[in-house]
Formats: sequence, structure tokens, C-alpha cells
Amino acid sequence: PRATQAASAVLIFGTDAEGDGNEGIPELLPMRRKQEESNRLLQDIAQAKTHGKKLAVQLEKQKEELRGVIDPQEISNRNAEHKVTKSALAEQERIYNHKKSSFEQVQSDLKPVVQEFNQACKEITRKNPVYCEPNAGEFVSADTKFQGGTAAELDAMGRELEDQDGNKKPHPDISVPNFDELVQKWMSKTENEQVTISGEIVEDFRGKQYFYKADGSWVESEIISDLGITKNTVVADEYQDQAIEKADLTPEQLEEIRVQGLSAEEKAVEKENAIDQAATQAATMRSKLEIQGATAAKAKTDAQAWYQEQLIIIEAKYEI
Repeated sequence: PRATQAASAVLIFGTDAEGDGNEGIPELLPMRRKQEESNRLLQDIAQAKTHGKKLAVQLEKQKEELRGVIDPQEISNRNAEHKVTKSALAEQERIYNHKKSSFEQVQSDLKPVVQEFNQACKEITRKNPVYCEPNAGEFVSADTKFQGGTAAELDAMGRELEDQDGNKKPHPDISVPNFDELVQKWMSKTENEQVTISGEIVEDFRGKQYFYKADGSWVESEIISDLGITKNTVVADEYQDQAIEKADLTPEQLEEIRVQGLSAEEKAVEKENAIDQAATQAATMRSKLEIQGATAAKAKTDAQAWYQEQLIIIEAKYEI
């Protein structure tokens, strides 16, 4: 009986890995299922332990990271740094405010000094006047002569003046009209007019310059620099009607005048550049026409026709 029980025990708890037929014994099936379930639990436990170790490592890592952020000593160090920075900024602000206050005080002290200086300069200028040489149509007179007066007094002032040496001398007839009359003439004058001290209206075309064509080339007049000089003075009679003030020239006319002033070498360089630019534009036009649906032959013909027209214009512009 003992031998039979031992054999039974072996059959019940054997592994039966080689498929010796024990799997078919009904008594063994419950035990095998429990053993398989136990093995699966052991595997799950092993996996859980492994996963738990990984989580533990990650947790420790996170804790270390958190310790770097919330470490009391670190916080204390940073607070100390902030205090130092704040203190340094406060010191700089104190220095700035001190300098600003000093500057404002200097400004306050300097203001009366500047006023005193300006007043002294004015007094020196009044006591020791220095005048420039008079221009054409101007004359020299003492300051006392310009302190106001009636029209008669002004007229007398204009007729009897002092020279630079203080000697009185007669002046050519200068009649000084009433001040209100002068103001009225000044208010009603045109852009190209000026009013003299005697009330005379004179033409003022100073700074004007005129251009006109003679024998196919542009001619520029001298720039008017004196009162009373007009276009009739600087432009020949036969070109009066076609003379154009510089400010009224069109961009095309200005370009003609510019090109006319170029040397032969400069014209040749500009001409070559203009031809290259026209060829580039023609190529762009051809591509655009093809994109828009024109045939390649049509696009090429139109681009070449435009290019030939530009060549004629360029040749005429830079005719050497």
C-alpha cells in the first residue's frame, strides 16, 4: 500500500512536462489549473515588483528634483540674492536722485546767471553796435533815426541821412509813405513782388531759372538774383513764349535735360543698361503671356515687338 501511495503522489504532483498522459487523469486537472493560476500570479507579482521599482526610481528622481526647487537652503540663498539685488538697485536710485537734485539745484542757480549774461550782452550790443556793409538799395543811419515818428519825420529822415562818419548828407529822393499805406501794399502784393521803403512795387523773381529749346537742344538761363530782373531779361526775345520755369518742367523734360548733360561715355553706359533692362522685361512679358493662355509663338512675337519698340525709344533718347 505504501508503494502505491508513493506512486500516486508522484502522479498527482508530477510536472508531466513530457506529455506522458497524466493530463488526461481527471484527478489532476484541478491541481494543474491551480498551479497555472499560481504561476500567473507569481508572474504578475514579479512584473508588479519590476514596475514598482521603476515607479520608485521615478519617484525618487522627482523628489530629488523637487528638493532642488523647494530646498529651504536654496530658497534662503535666493532670498539673500534678491535682497542684495534690491539693495543695489535702491543704492543706484539713491545716487540718481541725489544727482538729479544736484542738477536741478544747479539749473536753478544757473538760470539768473544766464539771464544776467544775456542782459549784459544786449547792453554791450546797444552801446557798441556793429553793422554789416549795406547791400544795393540800402543805406546806413543812426539808431535814433528808427525810433518812430510821423510820416513827415520819416520823410525827412529819408532825405537827410548820416554817413558812416556821422556827417549828414543828402540822399536821393526817398519818399517814405504812411505806415498803414506800406502795410496795405505789402498785404496786397503778389508772390513775385516786393515793396520798397518808399512804397514802390518791384518785381521779385529771385531764384527763378528758365529753360527753352533752341535748335533741338535745351538751353538754361542764368538764375535771377536781383530784384527787378524778369524772364524778359534772361531769355532771348524769340524764346520768350516757350521758356519754362524750372519748377514747371515735367519729369520727361527734366530727364531730357539730364541726359543732354551726360558725356558720350556716360550715355553709352546708360544706353547699354537700358537695353539689357528692356530685354529682361520682354522675357518677363513673354512668360506672363504664356501663363495667361497665349501660345508660345504668339507670346514670343508680342514680346519681340515690344522689345523692338523700346530699342527705338532708347536709341532716340541716347542719340550720341
